[in-house]
Parts: sequence; C-alpha cells; structure tokens
Amino acid sequence: MKICVYSSYAWIKIANNYGSILQYFALQTYLEKQGHNVFWLRFNPPNKKTFKYIIANFLLKRKDRNRDYQHQNLQGFQEFENNYLHETPLEYHSYSQLKKNPPKADIYITGSDQVWAGLSPERYLKFAPKDSIKISYAASFGSPKTGILNKILFTWRLKNINSISVRERIGIEYCKNFKRNDAVWVCDPSLLLEKSEYETFLENEPAIDSPYIFTYWVNPIQNLNYIYWKEITNYAKNNNLGTITTAIQGAEFAFDSNKLKSPNPLEWLKLIHDAKYVITSSFHGVAFSIVMKTPFLVIPQTGNSAAENLRFYDLLNSLGLTNRIFNKHETLKEQLESPIDWNKVTVNINTLRNVSFDFLKKAIEE
Repeated sequence: MKICVYSSYAWIKIANNYGSILQYFALQTYLEKQGHNVFWLRFNPPNKKTFKYIIANFLLKRKDRNRDYQHQNLQGFQEFENNYLHETPLEYHSYSQLKKNPPKADIYITGSDQVWAGLSPERYLKFAPKDSIKISYAASFGSPKTGILNKILFTWRLKNINSISVRERIGIEYCKNFKRNDAVWVCDPSLLLEKSEYETFLENEPAIDSPYIFTYWVNPIQNLNYIYWKEITNYAKNNNLGTITTAIQGAEFAFDSNKLKSPNPLEWLKLIHDAKYVITSSFHGVAFSIVMKTPFLVIPQTGNSAAENLRFYDLLNSLGLTNRIFNKHETLKEQLESPIDWNKVTVNINTLRNVSFDFLKKAIEE
C-alpha cells in the first residue's frame, strides 16, 4: 500500500525537536518492514498568527507558547531528512494548496505527536480523497479538550477518520465524548521498533569514551532550581560522571549556550544509547531511554507546559516504571541508582506493541 503520513513536519522546521522527527522515522521504518511504501507529508504553512488563530486560542482557552527560540541544528536535521526520510516531492504551504493537489496514496495517516492540539482540517485528513482509508495513529490531543465548544468541533472533525487510535489513555475518554467509541490506545511510534533495530542506524556514530549523564530538556524553564540542576551536577561530580545537555524550545535560555550540545537526530539517539543515565523533562526522552534500556529519571514540567506531563505518566504507569518520576522527598542518588527490571519492562512493552501492531494491520486492511 502507498501510505501518506501527516505529522509534525512543520514543527521540525521551527525547533530541533528530536522526538518529532524520530517518531516519524520509526513509523516509516515499521510500515516499510510490513511491505508498504511510506512518505511524510511536507506541510509547512507560514508561522504566523492569523486572526482566526487568535480567536480560536481565545475561545478554546489555549495558551500560546513562547516562540522566540530558533532551530539550533537545521543542517543536521535536513541531512537526516535527506538520508533517511521519505517525503512528498512538493512542500505544501497552505491547506487550499493541499486540498487542490493532494499527494496520491491509498491510505492517509495522521499522528503521532500533538496532531489534534488544533482543529485545522489537514490534521484530520480532510484533504484526502473520500474513497481513501484515513487512520489516526497514536494521535495526541495535547492540552485538555473539555467544554461544549470542543465537543461540537472535535465531533465534527473526527467523523472524517475511519480508524482511530490515540497515544494517551485520556484520549479514549475524549473520543467517547466526541462520539467515537471505537478509539484504541496504542504506543507512540518510537516504541514500535526494538533497540536492535535502532542500533543498525547507529553503527557509524562515534562513542564518547568517558561515562556521562545525558540531560534533555524541552520548553521554557523558569530557573534551574525547577529541574534540580545543582543536585544533578553535584551527583555527576561526586560519581566522576560528565554531563552532556541538550535543551530546546525555550529551555536553552536557562543555560549557558556554550555548555549545550545540539546534535543531529542520530547523534541524539546515540547519546541516549551510550549514557550512564538520562535525566529529562521530555516524553520522547523517556520513550527512547526505555527502548535503549538506559536508566533514566524524568522531572515533570511546570507552568504552561505541565499538561504535557500526562504523556509520560500514562507510559510509565503502563510499564510499571512510575518510580522513575522524580520525587523531591528522595535523594537523586536513590532514584537514579534504583534498579530497573528490564525483562519485566520488555514484557509490558511487547503487550502494548502487539495491540499497536494489531490496530495498524486491521486499519490498513479495512
């Protein structure tokens, strides 16, 4: 089958978000192994606040993000795109352009990431021909979707999707509220592949000789006390560990820029793979640590970004790893060095993977 995927293409042109690009890579890789021809929809509208956008934010009580940051490794991301990702030849810059001349495919998939954080029609595959199969895979609603207006608008949008799956358990409840009782909870695309499958792409990535803690932060940080930075650096020093830090989407402003690393996507994955420990505030930082079987600790986000914590709460609860959420009442040493039963985690991941594999197989063969 020829499959077109709508995901967060536009986002990786704004910020070096490693999870956004690698989750598509994982979905592409998995579907190709099933014999499908897969490509990413290059939909990249101008990054501007229209009157419609401002009104929607007000009516739906959405809090806009700080967009003062810049992409820190555009060249590295572009090289990864060129070398590993299959994409539409044409980059679309408006929905009208997309609707007039949609890419040809048998199946259209929307997901993962926060594709349903908004209501624009491309997020719900409205551009796809009526006789095509339309699927959501691990779609996320982002912030809470409650209230009568959301119910009306999302009910209207979700009618267009043949088979629905979501990434967070709460998404099942939202879908029921939006008259879609058929929604399935599946894993993020990053978990569709096993460690050994990623390792085939990391063979030529250089290793770092000395042991280190890799820290990865997303979204604005009010100050370093909120991520217990002093405790992290003291632990590293006391245990002869280096620290390597990547911070994106506003988090970089909390650090000295000369102390940050902005790797390309495979370098980032290699940093997680080889780390002694990972400490992160990111869902995909957690997900890839789990895949790579690297001991990790997640420090929940605060402020306007706190709603994103729900994503890893769901994942860690399902895998029996809630003790990897930072607890200020325990020492960092106790939490980092607490053993992880990776055999048990693998059993739990495989259970979730099998549900996800089954969903995709049935939805594609519909």
